[in-house]
Amino acid sequence: MARQLTDFRLATKDEISTALRPPAGLRAYSTGGGIFVGSPGGVHRTVVFKVMHETFGDPNSHPGEKSTWEWVIYSQAGLLSVYDYKGAWSVGYCGINVKVTPALKAEAEALRDAILTAAVKVYVSKQELRDKKIGGAILNPYAVYSMPASDLMNEARRVANEVKEIKKRGDFTAFADSFNRSRVVGSLYRATFTAVYQSLEGFINLLYVLFLRDRYRQ
Repeated sequence: MARQLTDFRLATKDEISTALRPPAGLRAYSTGGGIFVGSPGGVHRTVVFKVMHETFGDPNSHPGEKSTWEWVIYSQAGLLSVYDYKGAWSVGYCGINVKVTPALKAEAEALRDAILTAAVKVYVSKQELRDKKIGGAILNPYAVYSMPASDLMNEARRVANEVKEIKKRGDFTAFADSFNRSRVVGSLYRATFTAVYQSLEGFINLLYVLFLRDRYRQ
């Protein structure tokens, strides 16, 4: 029997964090990718957003570059993701250097089919599109970057506290460990600065969409 969308559940914050935590010493790695891409079934991404939002609530993950929304879904074969990219929606996977096994692909296929089945019942009016009531985290481009900035800052503080504890050991290995982790702290702070700058741009875009766009169109 085909599975329904309600048979799936959102991945928890801890499950996502664990899946995206790179092993110590690993410098080059991927964090995910697509399995079924380019709007499977020809369904528009706004319909998929509405289906996912009505089933699972707000997106539970920060979208990547050129995306506006992403849900991460738990499966026994690995974490799956439903996201938009360059105007199309896709089903992919989430995790460090994940290999797409037959079991993971089967789970992705079941999720894709469940979304398409639910999408058949969805109607999206032109008014909803004009009013931007669906379609994703257009909803708040400021939050797309401000929330990652907050997460990065919290992670930097956590690693900085680890460095303080490591230094208390006072041996050579402690020096090497603290040096490597201090470098990570610096990288996180730089990434935070970039995200804050982008959140400011997102805030300006939000003001434009809410208050200025219709005026300048006229």
